[in-house]
Formats: sequence, structure tokens, C-alpha cells
Amino acid sequence: MGRGEDRISNLPESVLQSILTMMPLKSAIRTDVLSKKWRNLWKYSLSTATALNFGDDLANNLSATDFVKTVNRYLSLHACKKLERFHLFFSPFDFFASDIERWISYAIGKGVRYLDVDLSQGEFSHGRSPFELPSSLFDCDTLIDLSLCCCNFKTPLNFSNFGGLQSLSLSHSNISEEMLQSILTECSLLESLSLRSCQQLGAISIMVPNLKLKRLIIRDCQSVDLLEINAPKLQSIHYFGRLCIQTKFLNMSSLKNLSIRFNTGGT
Repeated sequence: MGRGEDRISNLPESVLQSILTMMPLKSAIRTDVLSKKWRNLWKYSLSTATALNFGDDLANNLSATDFVKTVNRYLSLHACKKLERFHLFFSPFDFFASDIERWISYAIGKGVRYLDVDLSQGEFSHGRSPFELPSSLFDCDTLIDLSLCCCNFKTPLNFSNFGGLQSLSLSHSNISEEMLQSILTECSLLESLSLRSCQQLGAISIMVPNLKLKRLIIRDCQSVDLLEINAPKLQSIHYFGRLCIQTKFLNMSSLKNLSIRFNTGGT
């Protein structure tokens, strides 16, 4: 066997396509220059992909305009009828909110099950307006895992289509006490809940008797004065934030892991 022989390129094309589906999109595209056999294989991989990851490896190496053009191009090549996962790391930069809305609607139209929209890139840029989630998101009845960062909710809200949701993570969100109660009521299968830097929450009350919640994370929600939990299936609690004026834990018979750290420097 020659020392410089490319054994990977000699694999069947179907195997090469499977390899590409497991690679980050940016890396898969780079294989285009390896040899004639690899040329355009990534396009087939993209067209049949059930997971689309437009993550920080792409966003941090492109200008905002080029990032938008790239995502739009990739979505135009995507032909799979179903989409299992969609991850986006970007920032609207006050100019691209309509593009983000269209991307989210695209994922929803494909029946996405795992949706992760992280708009924290350039979070602290001057004059940035918060991104408001499109109403189409709440028409999605296929979600089982939803993660949102730097996304604001519009009111009124209807979470009735989220009955299958099992995991919810909200960071830098405008979620209120009323919204939280609606989520807990409508999302009866919810097992994991993470609330980070949600500064409009003055009270966190988890008192839904039949809730299946097993894992709860509350971090840096510095406006919280009331924390009360009645969740018999809850197994893990992680709390980091201000010292609450009122704290009440009831019926915690399944609890295995408890971590509570107060930030004495909070307001």
C-alpha cells in the first residue's frame, strides 16, 4: 500500500455521504477541494440532512451579511421533508430580524423537534433591539426540545401547541410570571426547565401538581423575590441568584441533587 494512498476517498460514495452528515457543515463544505470524488458530495449531504447547525464556527468567521447569504443559500439547497434539529447562533444586528423569522418558520414547516435559537452574538452591541419571536413558532406542535437565548415573547401568547415539549431553556428572555404559569400548565410533559438571566421574573412559582418536571435550573434571575416549588418528581435543582425574600419547597420526595448559591452582590 502506498504511503500517500487516500483510503477514505476509496470508500463507497454512500459511506462518504454518511461521513459528511456527521461533520459540521463548514467542515463538510471544505471537503469539496479534496478530490473529484468529494466534489459536490456536501451538497447531497446538505440536501438530505435532518439536522442543520448554523453555529458559532460559521457565525464567528463571517460578516453578518455573508452569514445571512450563506444560510439562505444552504436552505435553498436543503430538500429533506423533515428536520429533526435546527441550531442557529447569530444576532439580528437590527437589520436581519426578518431573515431570522423566515429561518425559524422554515424549521417549523419541516416539523422540527429540537430547536435552538441563540442570538447572543453581539449581545451587548450598542443600540441593539431585542428580537421578538414570530407568532409562527407557537403553531409548532412537533417540538420536544426548545432553547431560546436573547429572544423576546410577544403577547398574547398561546402555548397550547407545546403539549409535547419535554425540555425548555430560556436565557435573556422577557418571560413574565404569567407566561411561566401558562407554560407550566400547557406543557404537561415538561421534564427539564432552565431560566437564565430572565430579569422580568419577580416570582417563580412551580406549583402544578401533575407536572413531570425532573430538572430545574434558575440562574441570575436577579428580580426574583419569591421562589416556591411543589414538584414531587423533581430530581435536580440548581439555583444561583439573589437571596429570595420568600422561599418555599414542598413535596420534594424525589430530589437527589440540590445546589443553591446566593449572589450577595445582586440587587
